[in-house]
Amino acid sequence: MPYPLSPRLFATILALSATTPLALAAYADEISGSHVSQDQAHWDLAQLDSPALDATADMDRISIPGSSVSLLPPAGFVVSDQFSGLVNQESLASIVLAELPPDAYTELSSILSSTPEAVTDAFAARGIVLEVETISSVLVEGSQVPFVKGTQTVGGTQIDKYFALFGTESTILLTFNVTDPALLSEQAVVETIKSVEVAPALSIEQKVAELPFTFVPAPPFQVFEVLLGSTVLLSPGGEPDPSGEAPVIIIASSVSPILGAELAAFDIDTFSSQLLLSTEGFAEATITARSPTEFAGGEGYLIQASISDSTVFQYLRILPDNFYIRLLAVGSTDEIEDLAPTIEAIQSSVVARP
Repeated sequence: MPYPLSPRLFATILALSATTPLALAAYADEISGSHVSQDQAHWDLAQLDSPALDATADMDRISIPGSSVSLLPPAGFVVSDQFSGLVNQESLASIVLAELPPDAYTELSSILSSTPEAVTDAFAARGIVLEVETISSVLVEGSQVPFVKGTQTVGGTQIDKYFALFGTESTILLTFNVTDPALLSEQAVVETIKSVEVAPALSIEQKVAELPFTFVPAPPFQVFEVLLGSTVLLSPGGEPDPSGEAPVIIIASSVSPILGAELAAFDIDTFSSQLLLSTEGFAEATITARSPTEFAGGEGYLIQASISDSTVFQYLRILPDNFYIRLLAVGSTDEIEDLAPTIEAIQSSVVARP
């Protein structure tokens, strides 16, 4: 494939772009037995610190931190401090931005410019249940931007989904997750897309500085990509491996809180296990060890698993605000065993930003 990441990482990126702030609420409800109402979900998210925009915010251009994109935000949307994009604190709607290498545009535009059935199948092949309704384009500064509309059901709630794909110095995928069409109409989505301006791509160092956590790479691992303003990818030598065979470390902050994580019924072992097994590429993993551990500056949880001839380490910490930070290290069993001290050094350096 022309995209310079492995198929597993590419699918993970698409899966992240297809999530909504409601997803983890429904997920926590399922595994903990808690029943968090929509009103309570709104209240919890409203407590998060986020740069405030006034009632005329939709008239003021803003830059999305950690990206090369600026736009005119829809009314009621504020900059997220957990991912690259915007969130509506009242409705839990979101606009998620994924900035990918230039080579990704050819493949993504081919997928998103085909038929609704083909796009639905493409998402299904990556474990994403999404019903694509229409495919069209939006004229933005003389260029036709692929525009896809569909629906997705999360925790019993229907989410309207819109995707827009820009190709310039980098590939920009905008995903709109609309929980209430009365608060964000399709026309408003299109107007937001038309307002997008793309500046020269940021450097890796600039993107790392905007992440909601800090870390220290250790040889031979170096950063080779930062995605969604919440995820960093490291590999030996800092180069992507299209085959997916080389070891890789992924450190990511969740894009929304786990509602109900503070309840007595919440089980971090169950949550950690299901989080790993629901990650694209790891559904068939066999968990071989699990234990509490220190991670990201506090009490965390470690799972070790095997899949085919590979070994996976997952470190997880749920933060006081119910967001989480996760580190995944995966590679051939022999290589991971040799790199275990390095992985330990990197995971012990991870700290959530205040």
